Amino acid sequence: MDVDPGALQILLCVTFAAFFSYVTSGAVHPFQVPRFTSEPLSIVQKIGGKVQLQCTAEPSTAHISWWFNGQRLDLLLDRMTELQAGSLIIPSLQTSHVGQYQCVASTEAGAVISVPAIVSTASLSDFEDVSLETLTVAETQTGFIRCNIPVSNPKALVRYRIRGKWLENSTDNYLILPTGNLQIHNVSSKDRGVYRCAAYNPVSHETKMELAGHKIVVRRPTTDVQLLYPTSVLVLTVL
Repeated sequence: MDVDPGALQILLCVTFAAFFSYVTSGAVHPFQVPRFTSEPLSIVQKIGGKVQLQCTAEPSTAHISWWFNGQRLDLLLDRMTELQAGSLIIPSLQTSHVGQYQCVASTEAGAVISVPAIVSTASLSDFEDVSLETLTVAETQTGFIRCNIPVSNPKALVRYRIRGKWLENSTDNYLILPTGNLQIHNVSSKDRGVYRCAAYNPVSHETKMELAGHKIVVRRPTTDVQLLYPTSVLVLTVL
């Protein structure tokens, strides 16, 4: 199993500091290696939003410290970052706060380091600039509209703008697939028009929509005409 050199370095530094404090204090303490009761989780937040990373451990006397991109955070603290009861709070997220965070719980007996928690900013790219696509679908058939979802952090929610109204969830004949594409079941004349795919970022609350879209043209189903021929020769006499 591969070991993260950065995490190993952090753990060795904290363990050595805890052991040195234990030896020089001359005190006798029970052998209690700390264990986490909660570890920080990765989070996506918009710029200016609040971020709180939780970290708790047992025993309650365990010391909690934080590391940011491999450096002890206590040495990097500024007015933008707070430590409260083991939790790391960023009142207003800035790009300088983006990165990997880990908490370390230490006692005189040793130290443990948490799994990495990634703090990232919400983002939503633009749609590709493509021309209007025209699709012809026969009545009662199934129409299919493809949506090229732009890059988004976190994953964008797909919705459609149809004849001036928003379609945010699937209905009886409109099915928004997990891929973001749209299926139109049992197409009728009322389904003709322009459909534009849109992406909504649930964290930044930003919505972006494709410029051109897709035009649905509905045609009536063709009726096959069958010619009947006589099975034998007919002789007609004109009087």
